[in-house]
Formats: sequence, structure tokens, C-alpha cells
Amino acid sequence: ASLVKELTSDEKEIERLGKTEYMSRKMAGMSSWALAIKLADRLDNVQDIATAKTPAWRQKYKKETESVLSRLEKERILTGSHKKIIGLIRKKLAEVE
Repeated sequence: ASLVKELTSDEKEIERLGKTEYMSRKMAGMSSWALAIKLADRLDNVQDIATAKTPAWRQKYKKETESVLSRLEKERILTGSHKKIIGLIRKKLAEVE
């Protein structure tokens, strides 16, 4: 139950802070287990990013994801698993033009 609570987004906070800032803060403060799940979810989300929706949407999602990942790398200690998943996400993001 605690993981579900950690992984559940607060829509009011997203509206107040903006999605990128909210995700950056939330992920920086997550437990190691929750962060691994969240990163795996993001990896799944980017698997088809090169062909998803519109070019504008792809660029926005790429920029948001890169911003969140960069902040994570600066603001918290990451495990080897976290770093590996982040590397895989970045590899998929590189496919977006």
C-alpha cells in the first residue's frame, strides 16, 4: 500500500507546480523501490516514442523526461539499477527527432 501511495500522482499539485516540476520533486524524494518502478514505467512509456502521437507531443515528452532525469541524477544517489534504466530511457529518447 505504501508503494501505491508513493507512486500515485497528486493532480492538484501537478496543476499547481506543472508536470515537470512535480515529477522532478516527487521522483527525487521517492524510496529506492518506488523510483525503480517509476523509472521502469517511464521506460515502458518511451518504447514507442519515435512513432507516438505527433512530433510536437514527442518533443514535449522528450524534453520533460530529460529534465526529470537530469534533476534526478543531480539531486539523489542512484543505484546501479536506477542508472541502467535511465540509460535505457535516454537511448530510446535519442530516437526522437
